[in-house]
Amino acid sequence: MATPPVFPHKGEALAMLDEEFAKVDLPTPEALPIEKQKRPGSQKLAWWHGDPDAADAVETLTSLAWLRTWLRITGGRALPAGGLRLRKDRVWLDRAIVSRLERDGILAFEPTGHFEPSFVLTDQGREWLAATGDV
Repeated sequence: MATPPVFPHKGEALAMLDEEFAKVDLPTPEALPIEKQKRPGSQKLAWWHGDPDAADAVETLTSLAWLRTWLRITGGRALPAGGLRLRKDRVWLDRAIVSRLERDGILAFEPTGHFEPSFVLTDQGREWLAATGDV
């Protein structure tokens, strides 16, 4: 039987963000988007691809740092579309980065199966992380 998830505290999530951006030699973003509720609209894949203002391409190292952070927060589990669970809050995923990673085959959307719609790392995504020194 799988080990139940341990939801990190906000401070732990912020430390993970700092560490992952330092690994790719980029400045840490101003803030980790933390909210109390699930992100509205995020339960449908079309919503993730529906932002006409989102850049078509997301800088690879930034995408890599965010993905590593998100996977650390979930302990390597699926990424809930409504937000990654913390002890009392949720970390909202970046819409443009998730859209790009899903279109590039790094993440796949699963509308059911993980208690709520989620993004899962694909074989291609695992290969990409392994090639960049992370599994």
